[in-house]
Amino acid sequence: MQEPAISVIVPMYNTEAYIRECVDSVLAQTFQNFEIIIVDDCSADGSLALCRELYGENAKVTILQREKNGRHCGSCQEYRHTGSTGQIHCLSRQ
Repeated sequence: MQEPAISVIVPMYNTEAYIRECVDSVLAQTFQNFEIIIVDDCSADGSLALCRELYGENAKVTILQREKNGRHCGSCQEYRHTGSTGQIHCLSRQ
């Protein structure tokens, strides 16, 4: 399988109401050589469960869960810690 050209990092903290719109928007792009990495920062709502249900089997989507709540968006900017492999990295801000 070809390495993705673009890695889209999606920070997530209690975004159950918005996360589907965000991820589906990326998945609907005509350019398809990308990966999506959702990084959950210990959400207390149903965000993580929803993502696992909707995207758990999608080869383009990786779902990571941080063990400890932290400076969520700041930590996601360190994309190299997400295992991303794209040549270009984009940080989605819902």
